[in-house]
Amino acid sequence: MKRYTRMAKYRVKHFKSKILIQVVVICYALVMSASLLASDTSAYFSTQSSTSVSIPTADYWWDQSELVFTSKNTQNVKECAPHEISVEIKNIGEDMTGSTEFKVYFTEKGNPQNKHGKEVHEGNIKPLDNGEKTDLVYEAEEDGFYKFKAYQMEGFDDNYDERTEIWSEKVHLNCNAAKSEKEEDDKKKDDKEEKQKVEDKDTTEETEKDHDTKEEDESSDQDEKKDSDGEEETKSEEKQHKEEEEKDEDQDQSDEDNKDEQVKEGDNEGNDDKGQDDPEKPDEEDESEDGDK
Repeated sequence: MKRYTRMAKYRVKHFKSKILIQVVVICYALVMSASLLASDTSAYFSTQSSTSVSIPTADYWWDQSELVFTSKNTQNVKECAPHEISVEIKNIGEDMTGSTEFKVYFTEKGNPQNKHGKEVHEGNIKPLDNGEKTDLVYEAEEDGFYKFKAYQMEGFDDNYDERTEIWSEKVHLNCNAAKSEKEEDDKKKDDKEEKQKVEDKDTTEETEKDHDTKEEDESSDQDEKKDSDGEEETKSEEKQHKEEEEKDEDQDQSDEDNKDEQVKEGDNEGNDDKGQDDPEKPDEEDESEDGDK
């Protein structure tokens, strides 16, 4: 009797537990069914024991773009503030579906990327297509070192927990170098001007010397010509004088000849007159000559 009673109690207890389990299973099934009906996903069958699927929302979907700064070398800008500085950035991935941000950091000495760097500017990068480049520009107000920090698009490299950052090359706005370069340029300019003045002076002196030499040559030529003309004139005068002398001599000779002829003619006339006045005189002369003989 006792054995039967104990078995009856066990069955009643077991039956109650079975009913409770069935109620829990039914409630669980109802909850699961309600959740499936409320979600946008659809159920599917799989032979695998377990499946893990991660589907991010559209706001965080990575567009497969990738930004890089094209230069790695430090820019030494020999200018004084304020002055515009810039770095070049390029998209080497797929086309960007939206814009992203960039910031500019500054420090008087050292690397602006470290903890001493001070943020001085923030801007946006327009959406870039594959292979497209653009310049990030900032009007620097102090002399020193600058760096640009750009953010990749959200979800870059499937990392949706935090934004990926990239840093540009360092840009040194070097006013001291600008002043030194200006002084050097001014010195070169002054040296060039001084050299040009010396060359101009030498050229002027050579020109004047050539001019003086030319004048001397011309004067010498004129003197020689003058001497030559003088000699020719002297020769001409001598020739003319000689001709005049010869002419005078000829005239004198002609006068003498005329005079001789006149004298001769006079003598002849005298003899003729004398012979006519004393016709007997020749006979006396003849007689005298005969006596002498």
